[in-house]
Amino acid sequence: MSSFKLTEHEYGFHWGPATVSRLISDDRYGVLLEISSNKYKDKLEVRVTPAGFIRFCQPNKEKDHDSEKSKKKTAKKSKAERSKNKRKV
Repeated sequence: MSSFKLTEHEYGFHWGPATVSRLISDDRYGVLLEISSNKYKDKLEVRVTPAGFIRFCQPNKEKDHDSEKSKKKTAKKSKAERSKNKRKV
């Protein structure tokens, strides 16, 4: 059995080091939950759509600049490839 203490609050509950909260809910959007830690600033948002799909997001996660650069390089390559294809026609 878990030794973590479970306490409820208005929009969710605290369970050991975790806090689970309902952020919003409506018929069109579905339900948005937030799972956070009391020690770190990390948060995870979980959205369950009305159709039952589950989506995850880390809202305060810093962007990885390397991945942004690689996206730009990929975009530049695709533009260059498109211009080559136009020249061949």
